Amino acid sequence: MKKDFVAHGIAIGQYEFEPEKIKDQIKELCIDKGMNYVYFFVRDAKVTREQFLDWAKYMADNEVYFTYTFNYGRGSKKGKIEKPAGYDNETALAMKEVAGKYFLGHVLLELGSEFGCAAQGYWPNSNDVEHISDAYNSLKETVDEYVQAGSLNGQVPVTVIEATGLLPYVSENTTYPTLEMLCGNPEIMVPLLRASAKAAKAPFWATYIADEWYGGVRNLDPLKQHRLRMAYDYSYMNGTSVFTLESGDERLGSHDTCASQVGDDFSEADIPALNGPYGYDHPVVKFHRDVMKEFADFLHTDSRPAGGPKVKVAFVQGNLDGYSPWRSGSALWNNYNKKEFGYDTPEFVWRLFDEVTTKRNWADVHNFGEVDLSGAPAYGTYDIVPATADYEVLSQYDYLIFTGWNTMTPEIYENLKKFVQGGGRLFMTAAHLNTSDRRDGEMKLINNGDVSDLFGCILNTENSLCTCQGYKFTESIVPELMYPADFYFDPLFPEGYVNYAGVTLKGAVPSGKLSMRFEEEDVDAMPVWLTENKLGDGYAVLMTSLDYPSMCGYTAFKTVVREMVTASHRQCPIKVYGGDKLRFNVYEGDKVYLLNTDFDCQIQAIIDYGTEKRKFTLEPRELKAVER
Repeated sequence: MKKDFVAHGIAIGQYEFEPEKIKDQIKELCIDKGMNYVYFFVRDAKVTREQFLDWAKYMADNEVYFTYTFNYGRGSKKGKIEKPAGYDNETALAMKEVAGKYFLGHVLLELGSEFGCAAQGYWPNSNDVEHISDAYNSLKETVDEYVQAGSLNGQVPVTVIEATGLLPYVSENTTYPTLEMLCGNPEIMVPLLRASAKAAKAPFWATYIADEWYGGVRNLDPLKQHRLRMAYDYSYMNGTSVFTLESGDERLGSHDTCASQVGDDFSEADIPALNGPYGYDHPVVKFHRDVMKEFADFLHTDSRPAGGPKVKVAFVQGNLDGYSPWRSGSALWNNYNKKEFGYDTPEFVWRLFDEVTTKRNWADVHNFGEVDLSGAPAYGTYDIVPATADYEVLSQYDYLIFTGWNTMTPEIYENLKKFVQGGGRLFMTAAHLNTSDRRDGEMKLINNGDVSDLFGCILNTENSLCTCQGYKFTESIVPELMYPADFYFDPLFPEGYVNYAGVTLKGAVPSGKLSMRFEEEDVDAMPVWLTENKLGDGYAVLMTSLDYPSMCGYTAFKTVVREMVTASHRQCPIKVYGGDKLRFNVYEGDKVYLLNTDFDCQIQAIIDYGTEKRKFTLEPRELKAVER
């Protein structure tokens, strides 16, 4: 079985960059510690061409991969990348020639954060648009300028370190995507990173661990230190190939350990000295180095199968969705002071990810199965895939579930039809079928609401129903789904008023209806809120809500989502279950990685292969690799 590519190492030059000492630093801090990757902050304008080429040869001779960046201060000059005098296009191409596969290219920094997802006042770049597509196109134009410049028009590898939910947009034309880890919920961002790589046909993906600045504002707090090692292990088991620790291994210069506010230039006047109170020998700084060494030792003992973890469930990041779990200031696409561009019901759907990684409450009567598998999808993880991904990418999954904002297009719609015809399960709401790219625009359903070729029904917005009626289910036609199925039962979920499209069935089955009574005299007259349609070998499931289901209607939406996620696990040939803090991934050859994310307590984990069960006890924060 082919072993996966993994490179793990250090960042050099964030605080000081002394060209004459670089090779000694690489040997002492990287090679001698069993690591094989260096990320250069090239901060010295006096670096010569000869030095660049000497470093490239040294890296290749020692089988150390490397990248570099110049514009540490981000892209403050649009389309411009400040470079040392000794670096030009010929130097970059010569480095590529000298280092070969060890040259992983040029790193650009936080372009999505700056140009599309920053709090007002954080950067000088803002938009004033009415159409989301105008903001998206502006971002893409800017990012493409940087990517073309950084890659020498595609001649050298390039990546963008991105901390926000715009990662798929800024990574589309790069060689591989890189996530700034711990900026926002990793259980959103890591699945988004992995799916971004798949959508862009990238050979691998990278993680830049920003623990010192974004792992918590108390550098001396023990739980923050636990998060550092967890970030490595969680990223590794989820398929990351290239690892960098941003800082903390040389000194602590942020938050409670910073003498003053740190400026973008990281001048010596702003941060403690290397041998100061929070310098190289401080126990927490040493802890950062110890974690890096422990992880390097683990990599030397483990052989992760190539190809990434198995994933069968994908949530869909909708077209033109500008949501990010971090640093947006709740203004989408840098479009400030406009209420319609503030976070609202489409963005709040993303709170699903606060729930889908935990088991349902013991008293949740809508949780079914021989054992409780509600804490994870099939194979332990999900992707968050861009809606614009092509059919080849979408066909890798068994389930597609739409989340936040989506501007539907004919191309996306046709890919979804192919996905369902090929055997996939699709779930979305009527709101996701809107073709408008205005936040405050009139709803315009694709095909004027005639979605009979996918969902087996025609939707009518003019004949919509605004109601607070409760929810009822009947048996699903999707073989593996188990709803709380009975029209003769109390209406479920006190959800408030929701707008539902009028529905004309054209082959779909109404698996959910609205009611205010235990028993309705005329079941056929009950308004439809959930339809299911068999198309080819698959099924398309539609919630007829014209509102994004994050407030009113959320519980009903969540019930279908959680049943799909659990059903995927029930159908899986390998089932893994344990406590809520258990995370797991499965690779080719049935290799399973188990991670106890509890900082303090042991947990049990059971792997059920169908023919045998194996039980493990995981210590706090333990990552265990299990071979079949």
